[in-house]
Amino acid sequence: MPSVGTVQIYDPATSTFIDHPDSDKDNSIVDLDGPFVYFLSTVNVDRLESTFRITPLARTIPPTEASCELLILRPLRDPSILWDHTQAREAFVPKLWNVMGNAYRDGQHVNLRYNGGGDIVSDGDGPTVLEYFRCGGWEWIPVSYNTSPISLALALSKLT
Repeated sequence: MPSVGTVQIYDPATSTFIDHPDSDKDNSIVDLDGPFVYFLSTVNVDRLESTFRITPLARTIPPTEASCELLILRPLRDPSILWDHTQAREAFVPKLWNVMGNAYRDGQHVNLRYNGGGDIVSDGDGPTVLEYFRCGGWEWIPVSYNTSPISLALALSKLT
């Protein structure tokens, strides 16, 4: 059973949710900086269309307590993108389509990783392309940056 008060993140290597390394019972808030390309929160569904299983773990690994599923895609996790600029955004578009296309493949997008060159692969041990969180709620906090006004901070917390 998950620890009460912690944010969990899906680990494709073990096919389980684990406690997020920045969250514990004494401090359950996890801050995430943008930019964000995709952000989705669901509570009780695994799909938005009959074949678009965007949060498949809501059904295959059901939560043991009240929680929501958060699916987040942040392009700066891609090792081939060093900073947010127009060319990087344009280069990321095919990767976004690849990820979303895998949601139509029975939710396989949750297992995608980056290799060292930033290519999206279905195996390996690089960073996950998507961050799949399970938590009790979230709060969107706009942050003003001179260089990137679309950057935001996100605070995740588990209901206790």
